[in-house]
Amino acid sequence: SEAEWEKAASWSPEGKRRYPWGAAWEAGRCNAGGKGTTEVTAFESGASAYGAVDMLGNVEEWTRTAWGSNPTEAQFTYEDYDAYDGRDVEGVEGLGAQMRVIYRGGSFRSKPEDVSTTQRGNSAPSSKIAWRGFRVVLLVK
Repeated sequence: SEAEWEKAASWSPEGKRRYPWGAAWEAGRCNAGGKGTTEVTAFESGASAYGAVDMLGNVEEWTRTAWGSNPTEAQFTYEDYDAYDGRDVEGVEGLGAQMRVIYRGGSFRSKPEDVSTTQRGNSAPSSKIAWRGFRVVLLVK
């Protein structure tokens, strides 16, 4: 979900961070302003407090959180996040025809000044572009 993505990207014992590595931009910590994707391990110095790498840059990461049907105004705002209000979906099959889904993290095409842990975007779930992808997560019990 969007909330899970943001926690992995920005939370630390000191509080929320603007970048996974801290409060200030540091060149060389993520693949932004690049020419293409890189291996996930290429920017290990940009890891979050949880050890998650590549949270910014490389590819915009789909979440399972709905945005709404208006591309310019979110139906579900992040400030009023409620995991039980219907915004987190298990699959796109149940979404309305015009419903959009949130992606986070920016991509290799993003300008460095345009990536942060608070940056969010939206697109139709049928969108297929080379700079958007998925983060595979394994829950260990």
